[in-house]
Amino acid sequence: DVLHAYNREVMRRDMAGSVSSTVLVASKGQQVEIGGGYVLQEIQPPPRYFGHTIRELDIGAETGVQVILLRKRVPGGGSQVRVPTANDRIDEGDRLVVAGTKNAVEAMDVS
Repeated sequence: DVLHAYNREVMRRDMAGSVSSTVLVASKGQQVEIGGGYVLQEIQPPPRYFGHTIRELDIGAETGVQVILLRKRVPGGGSQVRVPTANDRIDEGDRLVVAGTKNAVEAMDVS
């Protein structure tokens, strides 16, 4: 039982580290292959998204791309990264970490 619990914890930590490093690479604007023809990438949202919530835009239905993380610009020059909700508004200067097919993500990326 102890070995089983240990192995489960090691696998959990390995997976968390792998996801964390994948998001880090994607946040530098590089496209990361996540399998099955899907990629993860941080992009600049199209200007037509500014001032609208994720719910209003219905990004997933419109583009086939899912918004995984939202990097909000904060006063003073920094940024805050979080998992967005449907009610999060996209503003100029924000960045989106998105996942979808390579073609769909590239069609969204205007940066």
